[in-house]
Amino acid sequence: MRASVESGRRLTAILAMVLGTSMPAFAADDDYPATIAPFLKQNCQACHGPEKQEGGVRLDQLSGVSAGNRHLWTMVHAQLASGTMPPKSRPQPVAADRQTVLTWIAGQQRALGVSGTRRLNRRELSASLQDVTGLDLDFGYALPGDGTVAGFDTGADGLQEASDSVAQWLIITRRAVDGIRFLEEPRSNTFVMNFTEVKDTRKFTDAWKAAGASAKLKGNPKLGLGLPIEPRAVGERDELSFTVPAPAGRQGVLRLSLVVSALKPVPGLPNSRLWVRIGGRDLDYCELTGTAEAPQHLTYLVQLGDLVVQDKGVTITLANKVEIPYAVAGFENEDKSNPKEPVPGGSGLFRPTFDRKAIPPEKQPVSHAVLHSIEIESDVVTPWPPAAWKANIGALVDTPECADRLLTLWMERAWRRPVTVAEREPFQKLYAKLRSEGMTFDNALRAAFQSVLMSVPFRYMSSPGHPDTMTAQHALASRLSFMLIGAPPD
Repeated sequence: MRASVESGRRLTAILAMVLGTSMPAFAADDDYPATIAPFLKQNCQACHGPEKQEGGVRLDQLSGVSAGNRHLWTMVHAQLASGTMPPKSRPQPVAADRQTVLTWIAGQQRALGVSGTRRLNRRELSASLQDVTGLDLDFGYALPGDGTVAGFDTGADGLQEASDSVAQWLIITRRAVDGIRFLEEPRSNTFVMNFTEVKDTRKFTDAWKAAGASAKLKGNPKLGLGLPIEPRAVGERDELSFTVPAPAGRQGVLRLSLVVSALKPVPGLPNSRLWVRIGGRDLDYCELTGTAEAPQHLTYLVQLGDLVVQDKGVTITLANKVEIPYAVAGFENEDKSNPKEPVPGGSGLFRPTFDRKAIPPEKQPVSHAVLHSIEIESDVVTPWPPAAWKANIGALVDTPECADRLLTLWMERAWRRPVTVAEREPFQKLYAKLRSEGMTFDNALRAAFQSVLMSVPFRYMSSPGHPDTMTAQHALASRLSFMLIGAPPD
């Protein structure tokens, strides 16, 4: 219950920041209070005002057109011009008044000139959140595709705000900050199987069952080698599965760590691929090239909100697939369906047939995947800032000074430039307010961090034509970096 109350308080505070101090200030147009505001109040605010915000759109707090809200005004213009809004079921404005508003919006948009900024697209958003959180997650997986201009997903006209975009960004940014911690203890339950140390898997499966997890395995491991996974053709279903309980709320970050190698006893065998699926989502088709002496280490981070989570938990499946036909001298074709057309060259699969009981895996003419170990953390919360950054923030302690240092570091990475004392002040006040209401150090900082991610300097590309030289230079660096490497500058 307390978690849900704190979540509600965080959401309320963040929305206040988004709709208030996080937006850039601008001068109100003289016509706005006398003409435009009354029109919106009479015709629009019943559905998009303080009491009701259909589609996540609120118009009563506007006071003019700015670079940060021009896309919202574009939506208003489009709805008025097409007659879609107000709805036909409601009283319609006088045609002359409607045209006055349309003309005013068009004039204000022209006065702003060609847009010098645009919001981050889905790829850039994911890369930016990875950079600021230090988590290697696909944050944009749940977002809809971006609009395109001439086939490119970086055009400002194709990246206008949708009516529900604020709600979508709230979900994504909430997930981002919930994956990090400062002073809290780690909370993840870790499930481990090391197949190189035992011959009987019951040692692991019994321990997992006691903790609410389960595993469906085939065969037994080879001491010092690992658990061989027999190859299958694409389309055949034969896989290992591991199910671990999900955290409360079925939200959070799951980390899967694998150590694997390839076992190819006969020369000329093709490399197989390890198919990795978590919660019904295909994560990887990794080509296996590692050896017993130098195995491959694979790590996957995924958000539970992007997965199918069942009552019993999250299921992870591993399958070894050989995706091409091949022949081995001295062995007949396993596929007897088309004996008149020898394969390769024919239409069927070609795989060597052999007696699996008589020949051990280390001598079979097939490419085995060998699972050395598996480790599953079902609710990962990673310390922030990452140790690899070597950030000079001093000791992590529950003090306002420490919170300010962390907030400054977060803002500079999120906004992709240095920040001023005045820019930090609203977020510092939000943190202090939440602490005074009894919120913990970590939760109050997460709320402040999320409000930074909902602000215009994070969500939008700054313009290289910005009047402030420092902001303009960092804006140019950001645009070059996103263009060249698809990520923020270092």
